[in-house]
Amino acid sequence: MSERLELALAFAKTLRELLGPEIVAELVRLNAQPGRGNECASHDFCDANMVMAHAFQRALGRAPLMPGDVEEGAHSDQELERDTNLWNAAWSTAKSGDFSYVKIMAAAADVPDSIGQCVSTAWEEVLGTDFLLKPAGGPGGQAIIAYMQTQEGRLVQLFDAESTDNMQAFATSVKNECARLEREAGAVNVAKPRRARP
Repeated sequence: MSERLELALAFAKTLRELLGPEIVAELVRLNAQPGRGNECASHDFCDANMVMAHAFQRALGRAPLMPGDVEEGAHSDQELERDTNLWNAAWSTAKSGDFSYVKIMAAAADVPDSIGQCVSTAWEEVLGTDFLLKPAGGPGGQAIIAYMQTQEGRLVQLFDAESTDNMQAFATSVKNECARLEREAGAVNVAKPRRARP
């Protein structure tokens, strides 16, 4: 993973932790308004520069270089420029991904249906590979797929929040509903009359 991507994810995570999902949703809405320009709405709710500085420490294990570091002779102009470019690129990546882990990773993947692939990865992490390998043609397969598609928004929200307790409760709820759909489909199949062989 590139430093830019690591920093973008750390920035998004730190911002979500500080502001909470409702305010992050509001700043995403504000960022999308026509005429907003390049200034990020995160500045309306917190000292977003301090959030990015903390993200540097979190992702890269060090503070970002500042002009004073060059003035004191500790670092070069080129090193300062590199950190400034990294700061701006990571911020742009996080902002364009709506400060969402899944969206940022999807954009970074740069492949067709990358959001779908990242959602699949999230499902795998939440439910486990064995659960997801059940054949779509099995009992209730299509109903289960349709149900899981309705839950994708909640999955992304929980995955971004990294709330382990809520995630486990969500996983249990999804598994229970899928099991119910499977049982229901199995009961229907059993009840269907079979044609007599000629």
